[in-house]
Amino acid sequence: MFKLITLLALIFCLSVNSQNIKDSTIYAPIFSLNYAFQIPVNTLSDRFGTNNNLGFSGGIKTKNNWTYELSTSFIFGTNVKDTTIIDHLQNNQNWIINQFGEESVVLIQERGQVFSFKIGKIFNVIGPNPNSGLILKLGIGWMRHKIRIDNENDQIPQLSQQHLPYYDRLASGLNLYQFIGYHHMSNNRLTNFFLGTGIISRIY
Repeated sequence: MFKLITLLALIFCLSVNSQNIKDSTIYAPIFSLNYAFQIPVNTLSDRFGTNNNLGFSGGIKTKNNWTYELSTSFIFGTNVKDTTIIDHLQNNQNWIINQFGEESVVLIQERGQVFSFKIGKIFNVIGPNPNSGLILKLGIGWMRHKIRIDNENDQIPQLSQQHLPYYDRLASGLNLYQFIGYHHMSNNRLTNFFLGTGIISRIY
């Protein structure tokens, strides 16, 4: 299973020394809030369409422009293709009748989490200083995803919390992370960000 991601992030970099960032590479803790728009392909695309990924990471950038990060992110979306899981509960009008004999609204969404350790290298081919430039990242971690079923006021007995594990298609496993993009640290250390594109692949 593969996911193509476009990643936008704000990086908060705190320098621990008085080096001139314009002329030399520096050591800095890095913390980022990031967002990715994801396009599932291969087997995952049979179950889900495009989704969103909102995450946080923390780590360090060394004086040799290596980065080491731990990250976690939350996957969410409403584009679920595999709706057959509740077909047998629907009547001829495609409604599901609740315990009071009324038509109920059922929401089907995607949910997931990703936990990763990433190693990156910054190459100063572009950017305002030696701490900025092309960045390549590789990572390994753990990924899980499922179909979230939300029935109105929990009034459908077949979709109660104790029965949902039979429907949610929960899957998890190791993931590999590959990323290429641009890492920017401004000379005044106030405007810091990275952006790029990458692939998350889950190992079954």
